[in-house]
Amino acid sequence: MKTTTLLLFAATAMALTACSNNDDLATDVYTAVDKSVVAEVVAGLHVAATSRAVNIDNTWAANDAIGVMVKTAPTSGTTMTEVYKNAKYVTADGGANGSFSPAEGHEIFFNHPTEEVTFSAYYPYQESANKSTLPHKTVTIPTARSAEGSGIIEFITRGNNHSYDQHEIDFLYATGAVASKSNPKISFTDKDFQFKHVMTQIKLVIKASTDHGFTAEEAKKVFDKDTEYLLDNAITRGSFNVVTGEVLTSDFKEQGWKIHDGIHVDDEENNTRTFTFIIPPQDATKDGFVFTAKIDGISYTSSNAFKVNFEGGKTYTFTVTLKKAGAEVQDASIDDWEDKGSNDIQADM
Repeated sequence: MKTTTLLLFAATAMALTACSNNDDLATDVYTAVDKSVVAEVVAGLHVAATSRAVNIDNTWAANDAIGVMVKTAPTSGTTMTEVYKNAKYVTADGGANGSFSPAEGHEIFFNHPTEEVTFSAYYPYQESANKSTLPHKTVTIPTARSAEGSGIIEFITRGNNHSYDQHEIDFLYATGAVASKSNPKISFTDKDFQFKHVMTQIKLVIKASTDHGFTAEEAKKVFDKDTEYLLDNAITRGSFNVVTGEVLTSDFKEQGWKIHDGIHVDDEENNTRTFTFIIPPQDATKDGFVFTAKIDGISYTSSNAFKVNFEGGKTYTFTVTLKKAGAEVQDASIDDWEDKGSNDIQADM
């Protein structure tokens, strides 16, 4: 009896072991198949030509990196949404519709053979502990609304409008692209799913001429290294939510912002200098921005201009005409950064 019992126990144990090994094998095989299909990303820019901060021909630049996250996974549920919150994908060559591949350790795999997964993405990529952790960046923002919670990137655009760093504040967001194991290409190229600018771009065209009381030599002062261009009342501080694409602004209005340190293009034949800078969306219809040009110790000021409700994803072009009797600002041309119109502004002595 004892022998029979012992043999029965041994047989049962062997059966259980075999069953367990088969389960492990099945899991390993499934995992191996699962990890053989890596999600790819193709991304387009839903913007007008000459609009992107870091690349004027409306394309991705080589080595641009985006953060990709799972928004919904109907079958896998939190298995996907919790694992893929900030996967880093990089484009090697750029292009209008950039092809992005995962950085090492940031691959996205599909859990279910037929599940259709919805994705979102943002630019530029923000570092986090791993692909399962949302990024968070805090900067010193006096009097600003608190930007609490994971996935919040705080910024101050005042110090980032140079040719080498403006791309850091040109936030883009895309959502709605769907992919699966059988179709693993996450395509943000459809018009509804393309990356869109969430900040505001301003182009400031400053000009002087002999038609406005200047001598030919004085008109050339718009290019002088000692000439200063200042902006008051603009809000440059806020936060970007990588999960929703939402931008919040602070209540802090800059005074004496030296925009002449930023990106500009000169047209010496027509005595014009054009500045391009980025700010968060904001309603300036009440106080407006105050523009001042300081040339040879003389200030030319326009205090009653730039009264605009600046929207995200729009470009506003203002033409400021410097005159001996004042500085004139034209009405803004507004275009989708998409171009959002223009203004002529007059700056007075």
